[in-house]
Amino acid sequence: MRVIATILAISCILHASAAFSQVSSDKELRAAYCLGVAEQTKASMFACPDIDEVMGNVKKRGELWKGELDELVKIAKSCEKTASDIDKNIQRIREFIAAKGYFSGRDPMPLVLAQNRGKSDVQNCYAEAQTPDSTNCSKGCMDKCKNNSSCWSSCMQQRCRPDICKRFDVCKDETTYLPY
Repeated sequence: MRVIATILAISCILHASAAFSQVSSDKELRAAYCLGVAEQTKASMFACPDIDEVMGNVKKRGELWKGELDELVKIAKSCEKTASDIDKNIQRIREFIAAKGYFSGRDPMPLVLAQNRGKSDVQNCYAEAQTPDSTNCSKGCMDKCKNNSSCWSSCMQQRCRPDICKRFDVCKDETTYLPY
């Protein structure tokens, strides 16, 4: 009788520890949330200006427009780099999630929920940024900073950024929180 009770006790402990090991860690949930943020950010990005087209416009319009078009080339290059960086982050997060077994048997539901929350937060942030208050704040930053893009960016971050947008600040450090 004692042997059977001992076997049952050991079996329960092993089963409980196996079930416990299936609980998603904070790091895994953060990765899934940031995956949703990255995917929605990429999906919400405006198409990057085509650099060849911009350069063609420089040649067509001549020197009069060169300063303005140089700024567009700078924006286009920055946009392309941002899109490339987002793609790299998405790939790295997916590899991390795959290594944790979520594509081969582990219950993915906690990660799906976190991923959907990330997407939703980005959508809500963008919607909030379109409100009249946010638009007026943005115009105030434009008036204050004129054509200085770093001044405008700083002003927007400090004065105009909706609180809901701050939720996904945990994803700003790219993927440095991942162990590999």
